[in-house]
Amino acid sequence: NLVAPEMLLPGQRILVDRWARVWQGLSPWQTVAFRSPQDQKRLEVKRIVARDHGIVSIHQGNVFVDGKIQRKTLEQLRALRVLVHDDSYRCSDEQVLGGRWSPPMADSRWKPTKFGYVASAAPSVHAGRLDWLFYRQWTCWPNPSPPVARAEPTETVDHYGYNQSLSRGPLRRVPDVMVECQVRSLDADRVVFQLTDAANRFAIEFQPLGGAQRLSLNGNMVQEGRREFGSEPWNVEVALCDQQLLAAIDGELVFRLAYRSSGSSPTASGPVIGIAAEGTVELSQLRVYRDLFYLGPDGGTDWTSSQPLANGESFILGDNTPISIDSRHGTYVPDEAVLGPIVE
Repeated sequence: NLVAPEMLLPGQRILVDRWARVWQGLSPWQTVAFRSPQDQKRLEVKRIVARDHGIVSIHQGNVFVDGKIQRKTLEQLRALRVLVHDDSYRCSDEQVLGGRWSPPMADSRWKPTKFGYVASAAPSVHAGRLDWLFYRQWTCWPNPSPPVARAEPTETVDHYGYNQSLSRGPLRRVPDVMVECQVRSLDADRVVFQLTDAANRFAIEFQPLGGAQRLSLNGNMVQEGRREFGSEPWNVEVALCDQQLLAAIDGELVFRLAYRSSGSSPTASGPVIGIAAEGTVELSQLRVYRDLFYLGPDGGTDWTSSQPLANGESFILGDNTPISIDSRHGTYVPDEAVLGPIVE
């Protein structure tokens, strides 16, 4: 769209909690309002990612301070995540294109419904077999010539739809993804969520009838727990974020596991997100998100600040990474310039 002739409109109002800055202080991953270092009369809104000391660097989309990765909590991830796909809004020709959520087997028991997907119980000859449903990311943004079919499988990348077709070089693969959905178990023995980051394959298994919960990494169980599931739907959130796995049920964190990413990329068509069932299960409100993917000021994936943070300074980044002007461009924000966190 041609934006040059358009009229500028005032932005939305925000609420700044000045008392929180005084009584609680400032902390990483907060969104704050501060006076612009270039113009004290102008206010800016960006996110604190590091404070007080250390050399800040960016590597493969993540923020590091003195070589230590800065990990988010599940609550912080919810505030930053970018929606990639909402299954409630399927395209009209999805049956022809195959759908983003699809089973790999021809005899799969997964069937689409108006609100999601349902897997029926398997016959006794297939008892104990998991029936998988995998997510495929589509190429749904402008791409160079020759054109690529919109349903062509691809990796999840750092595409920002609200930037329209703004050119900034190649899009980058984002390994940090999140799946959220409602699960209703009718007589399921197992419901398994699988997320893959290069050579690391995580499986989170829930046993509704027995109440067991298990987390496995590359086939080896590393954590377990117990929970009563009941017959009502339960909300599941599973995410890879900042080289850690996070899993929650009904908003309560049940697994958190830090790991080291190998950095190698899976094939574009390889499934990164999968959901499997043994027994009758209903899925609804399926959504896929990605984490923010930070870049250096020149668009590169590896960057290190030229000078360390001093006490009383914050390193701030904008959520719109490709076009934000922030601390990557050499300006740190002193505490006295910060008005306070934004009330969301």
